[in-house]
Amino acid sequence: MLKDKGCLNVVGSCNGLICLVGDSGDYFTGEYRGYWFCVWNPATRTISEKFGYFSDFEIWPPDQHFKYPPNYNFKFGCDNSTGTYKVVASCYDLNQESSI
Repeated sequence: MLKDKGCLNVVGSCNGLICLVGDSGDYFTGEYRGYWFCVWNPATRTISEKFGYFSDFEIWPPDQHFKYPPNYNFKFGCDNSTGTYKVVASCYDLNQESSI
């Protein structure tokens, strides 16, 4: 059932619901990657349709194969003031130099 929706990685859980993320594209070739989400309710064994699609459109020239596309970290939760479930994405770029 989950495999059919293409959502295989767990983002998080909230109030008994489990948020899953799926992706397309190839990290190692630098092809842009697309992401979408599904919510699974294990109590009822139902899963939502895909929602929230976005893509990073990172294209890396072959001569820069050592560079890495940005990585995303996703979190799932509920906004108690509105009762709305939300997915938040943060991005970090391994190519950026930083110092502490």
